[in-house]
Amino acid sequence: MRKIYPILFTLVFSISLFSCSPSEEELSNKSRQLMDEGKFTEAVTYLDRLLEQNPEHAEAYNMRGVAYLEQDRLEDAISDFNQAIRHDSSTYKPLFNRANAYLTTGKFMEALQDYNQVVKINPELPDTYLNRSAVLYEMGEYKQAKTDLEQVLALDSGKTLAYFNLAKINLVMNQPAAAKENLAVVMKTDEQNSSAFYLMGLANIAEEKKEEACLFFKKAGKLGSEEAKEAVKQYCE
Repeated sequence: MRKIYPILFTLVFSISLFSCSPSEEELSNKSRQLMDEGKFTEAVTYLDRLLEQNPEHAEAYNMRGVAYLEQDRLEDAISDFNQAIRHDSSTYKPLFNRANAYLTTGKFMEALQDYNQVVKINPELPDTYLNRSAVLYEMGEYKQAKTDLEQVLALDSGKTLAYFNLAKINLVMNQPAAAKENLAVVMKTDEQNSSAFYLMGLANIAEEKKEEACLFFKKAGKLGSEEAKEAVKQYCE
């Protein structure tokens, strides 16, 4: 009888482990919960377990890539987004996320290609145009960047950042009046936006309205803008 007990124990123990193992759905839901709570390291642990169960789970790769991205593990993030795209090329999410990772690392051409692909899959996402405009701005393609920001506002007129970025492009393109219109929208929404007040000062300088410019520079300086404080020294003292 002694020879039987270890065998029975092993069988029962193995069955117990199998029956208590969480399902893919449970692991996915727990990972999502942890990510919503900002616990990205813990989320990665659960996603690792999920991918051990199913190495072809595209959404798990995408989620883990996002968790890595939040931890500034950019190469790991890009690797996981690549896997997500390989296992499911029909969804835009890993393409969008990989584009964001490329943008963060300064790989503008790669980011642009991914954003272009996202637009083909789903042309109704304001954030795609918003982020693509940032890439185009960095590449010096100001007219195209402006077109993308206008598309953002056509889809979602409440995107304050789009107005702010439009104002930056307006100034680069020597359109101070348009910049002031866009900045007025930003400042109405956010009265503590020091960068908006600073840019409004620059727009007034471009129109040779020094007195008005100094009012905005001083306001921006009080709100903490170091650039505005330098502008006060340059234009207002």
